[in-house]
Amino acid sequence: MSRRPAPPSTNSDVTRPGEWCRALGLALDGESRADVLLAGADIDYLLSFRDAVAVAPNDRADVALFLRDALLELSPDGSLEPKQAMSRARVLRMVARTLDARGLLALQKATARPSVNGALVLRAVGRGADRSFSVALDAFLFRAFGERAYPALARRCRRQPVVYHANAQGQIDYLEVRPAANGAASDRFSPFSHWTTTLTAAQVVGRLFSGPAAKIGALADLRVAERGASRRATDLEIIGTGGTAHVRGGRVRSALGLREQLFVIEQELR
Repeated sequence: MSRRPAPPSTNSDVTRPGEWCRALGLALDGESRADVLLAGADIDYLLSFRDAVAVAPNDRADVALFLRDALLELSPDGSLEPKQAMSRARVLRMVARTLDARGLLALQKATARPSVNGALVLRAVGRGADRSFSVALDAFLFRAFGERAYPALARRCRRQPVVYHANAQGQIDYLEVRPAANGAASDRFSPFSHWTTTLTAAQVVGRLFSGPAAKIGALADLRVAERGASRRATDLEIIGTGGTAHVRGGRVRSALGLREQLFVIEQELR
């Protein structure tokens, strides 16, 4: 007779990303497999995001595995926030994706249609027929913005792509609304709208200290001196130990090698 593995012991910290990945892996497999499936170099590569140093050593392999399989995502700014508790929406979304990846929960893709008599009408991807659903009282309803999910109302999702699951009674018990690929909400979270570029002082000097800036001495500071009506930088002031210089207009983006001219500068002291 086989014995079921004992459930993992948990505490209030289990809602943090690292502890949650480890607990979910143990709950599904009864043992930790991440450090067996991933080599040390793979773990280091997958955990190369900005705040990976805050992931506890015991959780690194589990976090890396869930990131590799796209079951856990980073925030739009490229961070994981390992010390922060995960929201209920983020936890449930991760559980749904993990179960679906293992064939334990069949998530369906569809487009929401105008509701009829209070019923949720969905048109499955690849099939032209509409189908009406009622929504279970205990359903989990979320709207995705970028890599984050937030509670949503089913009646406000018409004409938008959704991922859903129906229970044995044919009721929707999980529904995730995703912004249309060509919509404004999706554009706001594209890699060209939310991005981070890290430049060392030497790289800034190499890109900016030519022409007039070559005569202002060593780099002391860098700041946006002026912005246009769209809040894009139109005047970048380079402050040196022997004076100041300016890069203006469209040259701001090309000089620094940035994706866009709508940015802020944050200095990181080492």
